[in-house]
Amino acid sequence: MPEVYPFIRIKDRDAVELVFMFVCIAGIPFTFVALVIIFTKTPPQMKTYKWIIANLTVTSFLTGIVICFLFDPIPLFPEVACYSKTWIANVCEDANYILLCASIVMLQFTLSSTLVAFIYRMNSLRILSEKFLIFSNCGIQYTTAAAYVLSLIPVVVVLVTGYKPNEEMRGVLEKTPELKFLQDYGSYLAADKDDWNLVIFQVIWLSSSFAIVALCIIVAVAIIVQLHRKRQFMSSKSLALHRSLTIQLTVQVTTLSVSEADVFADLLSLHKRRCRNDLS
Repeated sequence: MPEVYPFIRIKDRDAVELVFMFVCIAGIPFTFVALVIIFTKTPPQMKTYKWIIANLTVTSFLTGIVICFLFDPIPLFPEVACYSKTWIANVCEDANYILLCASIVMLQFTLSSTLVAFIYRMNSLRILSEKFLIFSNCGIQYTTAAAYVLSLIPVVVVLVTGYKPNEEMRGVLEKTPELKFLQDYGSYLAADKDDWNLVIFQVIWLSSSFAIVALCIIVAVAIIVQLHRKRQFMSSKSLALHRSLTIQLTVQVTTLSVSEADVFADLLSLHKRRCRNDLS
């Protein structure tokens, strides 16, 4: 067992983890600059959108920090287990599970925030087809609440009901000699390969995430189609603004989708890494 856990793990990171780490570090000044621009350059008539984008910017940044630096999971394959070498992930027996829950919830929250931003952009066009009027007839506050509730509640429920006490995970370690070294760490996650709670969690989490991404794509397509149809009735400045904002949100949801897929692979031990008998 390490005598001292580092606050941030630097050693033994692979290329993907190093890129993710540097992106998160670079995100600190970029997030600050982005917030300054959002609060100083956003037109007064876009006050609501200003807060939506500010919320999305901060949430995206914090999600990366939690996953990359605080949780920083190290998956083990082919066993279904992971652990961490960071200090905060080993402060108590449930630290890894708490950080897992925080990571998943924040990813869902960020995806929902992106969907809300897309819907607000669509509503701002005021030229929606009948199939999308449901979004405009509902206030943005109700749309926001619905997006967060539908994406977070199912995931939170399976995270809470799928909790395993340390004694149960210790039983998994006893049956798997390759995982016994995890007992030297303050916290870890381990499950049987045929654990149905794990399967249910995967299905609900991924279904919820893909549903949000699909809605973002549908709304983005609707915005692009409407902009194309009404381009002759809009000023070049207004058209350029709508296009720019739509492209930014599209990049945002694409980045989040890639991040979520990578985290899914990491947290559920789908990367083909060999189990490392790390006693240091």
